[in-house]
Amino acid sequence: MNATLYSRVGSAYNQDLKIFDVFNELFHFVGGVAGSSKYVLDPSERKNNALAALKLLCDSPALEPYLLDLLSARDAQGQTPFMLGVTLRAYPAAATLLDTIQIVAGKQESEGNNGPHAP
Repeated sequence: MNATLYSRVGSAYNQDLKIFDVFNELFHFVGGVAGSSKYVLDPSERKNNALAALKLLCDSPALEPYLLDLLSARDAQGQTPFMLGVTLRAYPAAATLLDTIQIVAGKQESEGNNGPHAP
């Protein structure tokens, strides 16, 4: 392996560590851990933490190959994650998802991918 590939792998690994750190923080401080007395009670801080986690997930190189499927999946009511965000009035989260959808669509268009999700 050459140095460039090591650098790419290291960069993806560091991004994945950031995601792990965010989830670790969310699990410990937002939801609490058994035996832990640290909780985030401030709704604004909880919202900011959740939005930061969503942004890291959307930007993760590890999830990039799966984003199209994840963002176009529908729940039992037939809603995509974006539609659910709008329905629940989680507008900052919906805006993050919309930005990610536009990026994924742009990549699909530039690659000329006419896979199963193409219109």
